[in-house]
Amino acid sequence: MHHRITISWQGQQVETLADLLRPELRAICVGINPSPASVATGHYYQGRIGRRFWQRLQRAGVIEEAGTGHEDDAAFLAGVGFTDIVKRPTARADAISAPEFEHGRELLAEKLRGYRPSLLIFTFKKAATSLFGRFKENGHRPGLAFEGAEVFIMPSPYERTDRVACALGQLRSLLAE
Repeated sequence: MHHRITISWQGQQVETLADLLRPELRAICVGINPSPASVATGHYYQGRIGRRFWQRLQRAGVIEEAGTGHEDDAAFLAGVGFTDIVKRPTARADAISAPEFEHGRELLAEKLRGYRPSLLIFTFKKAATSLFGRFKENGHRPGLAFEGAEVFIMPSPYERTDRVACALGQLRSLLAE
């Protein structure tokens, strides 16, 4: 099963990934926008950097196995949903305009009000800075919240190993609560 859909995004029809959301999720992963590789396969976080994201969720105990190409399905069954701020796929995040981020912020807030998750996992810091502005560090950010949900920022794909381990320990604790 794949999660490709066609939607209207700011007046244009785009093929993208469907939100994987339902009531009573433990957390929702919020990305910047889908990559063309992910849309082509119909699954979230495909490609080299996406594989690293899945490995980290495996290390945090969210999924049992990374490398299947269907990790989004396993995570969803384990109570972790997926969405993006911007639903228009691009190869690079710098191809997204400020008005698209603002439009996406409004849509994200509306979605979250309907599902009321307790934790948001921002898969890239740029996704979080588009909502909160600039800040330092990653991991659990107790001073930040969006629509009542606590905020966790995944470490960058190139973060130091010790910092990644610390952040993933925080995530494991947050998900166990």
